Amino acid sequence: MNSFVFAMKGSIMLKWLRDGINAKLVIVTILFAYTTIFSQPTLSQNKIIETNDSYVELPKTLQMKIGKKLYFEKKQGCASCHGISGKGADRAQNVDLTKPSSWKSFKVASAINCQKNTNLDVRMVAEDLILNGAEKWNENFYETIGLKPLSKTVFFNKEMIGIHSTAFKRNVRSIYRVLKRNELQIKSKIIPKVMAQSVFFYISEQFFPENLDIKSTKEKCEG
Repeated sequence: MNSFVFAMKGSIMLKWLRDGINAKLVIVTILFAYTTIFSQPTLSQNKIIETNDSYVELPKTLQMKIGKKLYFEKKQGCASCHGISGKGADRAQNVDLTKPSSWKSFKVASAINCQKNTNLDVRMVAEDLILNGAEKWNENFYETIGLKPLSKTVFFNKEMIGIHSTAFKRNVRSIYRVLKRNELQIKSKIIPKVMAQSVFFYISEQFFPENLDIKSTKEKCEG
């Protein structure tokens, strides 16, 4: 075999080898790109929760988990006053969570519906109370909706602190992590609303009688 032929065969073999390496690189690159794209959370997995002024949509199972966690929080959780069964304990002995029609929230909703000719959901009043606590609620709620002063204003006991326990900041961080683990993106300032809504959802699922309509019906104003 002369040197020219040897050189040509060597060149061809190098080309095959190079082409083989390039082909492998192409295959590896494609596999890497495929793995990178499809192994990362998609937008649907990292769902950005849409919110508005009234409600934050969350999966029911997650609401139950968050609500239960907050209800039984060791530091001033709901159960510390309302009891494990929701029928009242300690400072909330006269508040039976299993009977929403006896709540002050129901009376408030009824009074507002009477004055404003609306059909305000009791849930909205209760969630606002849980979100803000009685002291802030008493100060701002009626004025906010343009019904202050009222001749029959219903105020809540200031010991009703809602989600604002001594563990509030810790709970906010904890709930944020729960949402993140469930691949849900919610702005931190919305977390308290999520907490309040989840607590009410847990109460409604756990304590309310079956098929109970918690909406307050409009009532006629006396006189």
